[in-house]
Amino acid sequence: MNDNKYLIDINDKSNWLRVNMDIRTNGELCEEQRIIIYPEGPNQRFEFTDSIFYGSTSYHEHSNGWETFFVVDGSMDFTVHGKTCTVTNGDILFVPPYCSHQMMFLQPTRWRATFHDINMCGILNNWNTAQKYFPDKMDDPFFTSSYLANKNNIIREAPYDTRVDKSELREVRPVDKWLNRYDLDGVCMKQIIARWENNGINEMWRFEMEDGFFANYRAIIPNGDLFYVTEGEVVFNVGDETFTAYHDCLVKIPAFVPRSLKSKGKSVMYDIGGMTHWLDVVEDYLSLKHNNPERLTETNYMNGVLERHDCYIQSYGINTSQR
Repeated sequence: MNDNKYLIDINDKSNWLRVNMDIRTNGELCEEQRIIIYPEGPNQRFEFTDSIFYGSTSYHEHSNGWETFFVVDGSMDFTVHGKTCTVTNGDILFVPPYCSHQMMFLQPTRWRATFHDINMCGILNNWNTAQKYFPDKMDDPFFTSSYLANKNNIIREAPYDTRVDKSELREVRPVDKWLNRYDLDGVCMKQIIARWENNGINEMWRFEMEDGFFANYRAIIPNGDLFYVTEGEVVFNVGDETFTAYHDCLVKIPAFVPRSLKSKGKSVMYDIGGMTHWLDVVEDYLSLKHNNPERLTETNYMNGVLERHDCYIQSYGINTSQR
């Protein structure tokens, strides 16, 4: 069991806050959901689950809530608005409200999911409770449709679909597909989900870090962070603790807790919390670098630029090089 209060090994069962089982009326298991982080705050941010799916889901959409899925094992046919493609390990799915979708799992498929503005683990918690106390209602289509509608879940008719390549679906984000890319000193930043398509709540970036890349933060950081390490190792200094995050680890850091990080070898990490407006930060930095480079050396001015975009990094680079 991990005693570190900031490091979460997703595969460590002691870190599973609850396990929900979605069992169909015929007794078949549809989903085994492990809750890693419960949603927090008015926008129900930071929710993170680890699930294994079987069979298929209904064709449905949500009237509220944004869903992001990391496919880590298995494969599925993913249907969006009547178009179907096959997704596999490494693909990321981004599903906003009123986006009709269905998953048909070609084999037991594992994904990690994060949400906001929808309490997905709470929905399955309540469904498990209904199954326990009202088993006779599980075959009642009126009860199930009423329950799901109350949970922002709208069941659609089975789709008439056409087969397409996954590159045609904007809801599918393979590892080689990104919205923006910036190569900086020691890190390649790839924007996977934009703030404008995520209701302005957050954005998600993939950081491909070189050996020795570091990021030092300012002393006072009013925002929390949630990072997801998928490759390699990253050494964190958080509060009074130093630890190494590795493949399949989350790092959850509350607001006002000091932090810094350094890549140990090459590593890949996602900023899932997405509090920082990274696109604005990089665009403003590059604009200043080309149009007004002397401003980059003015500490107070640059602090104002970064704070405007909720960025509290003081320095970054490889070894002793800094920006």
